[in-house]
Amino acid sequence: EGSPTQDNAGLHYIQESPAGIDSSFAIEFPAPESAVNHIRIPLDEHHELARLTVGDFRVESWFRTTDGGRSILIGSFAGGGTALNLELHTANRGRIYIQGSQGTTDLNLRLPSDSRDGQWHHLAGVHELGIVKLFFDGRLVGTMDDVAGDFVIDKSEMYIGRDRRTSGVLYQGSLDNVRFYNSA
Repeated sequence: EGSPTQDNAGLHYIQESPAGIDSSFAIEFPAPESAVNHIRIPLDEHHELARLTVGDFRVESWFRTTDGGRSILIGSFAGGGTALNLELHTANRGRIYIQGSQGTTDLNLRLPSDSRDGQWHHLAGVHELGIVKLFFDGRLVGTMDDVAGDFVIDKSEMYIGRDRRTSGVLYQGSLDNVRFYNSA
């Protein structure tokens, strides 16, 4: 996707990936031709990604950035309803945000080393047996009890590089190996 007005500017790729990752390229945000490029995955209630939050799951991405602002790696948040976001938050925090029909689980904590140093890093949010976990560069950095419960995401899109909002959360940097799993 190009801009929020649906102009298809395309995505910008670079031929550089994290060490040890079998990948030919990474996606660069923003693209030179569009400052608001993103990936949009259409959802409905039967789509596997919409049903990801029923039971255990994992969302993860490799990222490289120097931007210190709030950035959505993976997201569907748009206010009310149900949503799932994996984020880099301000003040070097990582976040998995799960907005369910029963409540909201918001694991948002400071990461143990600089995540905005221009090097490749890995962030993963895991839901396993009622516990939400956040991993940074392969290390568990925090857990909390899930209060969101099992639910189907009720948004019409899942995004990579932002969520449904179009300002203040756009990712700036490189992403690679963005993954969704319906298991922990």
